[in-house]
Amino acid sequence: MLAAIRGKRAALSPRQAAVADYILKNYQNMAYVTLAQLAKEAGSGHGTIVRLAESLGYPSFSAMQAALRAEIERAKPQRLAGFSPRSKHGTRVYDTVFELEDAIMREAHAMIDAEEFELAAALLAEAPSVVVAASGSNAFLGDYAAYFLSVLRGGVINVKVPDMAEIENICDRPAGSAALVFSLPRYPRAAQEITELLHSRGIKIIGISDALNSPIADRCDILFVVPQRYLSFIDPCAAVMSLVHSLLYGVYLKTRESGRARLDIFDRSLKNLFVRADVSAPD
Repeated sequence: MLAAIRGKRAALSPRQAAVADYILKNYQNMAYVTLAQLAKEAGSGHGTIVRLAESLGYPSFSAMQAALRAEIERAKPQRLAGFSPRSKHGTRVYDTVFELEDAIMREAHAMIDAEEFELAAALLAEAPSVVVAASGSNAFLGDYAAYFLSVLRGGVINVKVPDMAEIENICDRPAGSAALVFSLPRYPRAAQEITELLHSRGIKIIGISDALNSPIADRCDILFVVPQRYLSFIDPCAAVMSLVHSLLYGVYLKTRESGRARLDIFDRSLKNLFVRADVSAPD
């Protein structure tokens, strides 16, 4: 249901869109809300809510509410989703892992909204400052994003733990700043706390998570969903890395001319850091 709201929001009337936004922000507390209660809490009329249900493809408010309950149920803690390989090479470990990563890559790619992607790349390129936030087993994703984003533009900070120094750093971000937040199973608590702080400061949040009902979803201005499947406790990461790479390349294309000086400095710095600093990147 939440996916239907996000996908059809642009086609809703202003009154229906207002109710839809209320549901997205408060859905976890609405499992058994009545039509009258929702109308009162959302500041809307009964007819608007019924028409919203119809616009989303439900025959009645009751049907929409049943779908909402199902969303809430799926949001509850559960076992990590397993993956059953179909490969004919079942005895070869690498075939199984590559099959898993490829399946997630294809699913995640199909879920990217082109317009939202362009908006996200523009935010990361043009915002006066960018906060990258990732904790726990997701921290390396933040390191990757922050490292290359810092080459392309200034004002990038990488936050992993919401301690006093990092809280002050976030609070010092200028108006119009943006954030790139990672929260994937098992959803590090630190990432959630950082997300709440970013939201309270009015910082636009680009989230990367595994579902529309993930813990950070209702705080994100733009949410990219990368479904997760597991062979063991080890996190799959190819799809997430590809999405981050895509966003970074989008920023690169938007800042290629204005950021030429920064790229030249980066190229010069390689001479002191790497054995083969003479290998040129494509332009």
